[in-house]
Amino acid sequence: MTDAFSALDASVLASLNTPEITADFGAPLREQALGTRQPAFPFIRIARHETRKQDTDNDGLTEHRLSLEIWTRDTDRARAQAQATRVADTLRDAQPDLEGHQLILMHPTFVDVFARPDGITFRALIRIRALTQPQLEDA
Repeated sequence: MTDAFSALDASVLASLNTPEITADFGAPLREQALGTRQPAFPFIRIARHETRKQDTDNDGLTEHRLSLEIWTRDTDRARAQAQATRVADTLRDAQPDLEGHQLILMHPTFVDVFARPDGITFRALIRIRALTQPQLEDA
């Protein structure tokens, strides 16, 4: 059985491989790891993924809080906001399959766009809350 942390990260990114999202971020999706020196803009990355067990049973319900970032270089804040909204809407409607785990809930809880000091770079932040539990074995 795979761990829910890795499975959810992979599923979130896979859920974004839709025509609406890849029109902005390329196909395959331009996803950058933290610390990439010269990323190609615009790009998406998972900046943070925090987990908390929701019960004392090690095999039980787990809460996930992900921070997804969109980085773009454009003089149009409205375009960055539209990209962030499309990503959040896509994730809200997604039904990702988590290998070895069951997704109980996944929804964006926060979306905002921040202008960087250079005047052309924008950072959108999308926070996502999800609940997972291990897939029940067939008896």
